[in-house]
Amino acid sequence: LETPPQFIAAAVDQLQQDNADMVLGDRKTIRGLDAPLQLTIAKAYRRLASLLLETDSLDTASGFKFFRRDLILPVLDEFQDSHTLWDTELTVVARAKGLRTASIPVSYFRHLNGRTTSQTLHEAWRHFTSLLAFAKRRRFARQV
Repeated sequence: LETPPQFIAAAVDQLQQDNADMVLGDRKTIRGLDAPLQLTIAKAYRRLASLLLETDSLDTASGFKFFRRDLILPVLDEFQDSHTLWDTELTVVARAKGLRTASIPVSYFRHLNGRTTSQTLHEAWRHFTSLLAFAKRRRFARQV
């Protein structure tokens, strides 16, 4: 629950009004002990994902996502990464399958759970390297 539940209604509203098949939270504010570091990492990740995967600067890694069930279930069968890159891969594959995407601004509270800055940086590095590997797989798949 790093995004407060008060944002759920807005996401569901987008789906019910048929404005989108998938709604993503866009972390406009990040709170927590390491908020400046997290905000910097999130912005860098968003820019790199947009450049490599053409995600239109969506916050693919926010973790706050809602879908039309009938449209997202077939997409889940195409996954390779079930951990580090799950959020980004889901967004990219769903959009490639034609799902319409909407984004809503949300607040985000980073739960540290005893993590240190070095663990946060290690986690960010793992996300970035996974992102590069995913972009390479996507590019190779388009060439075949």
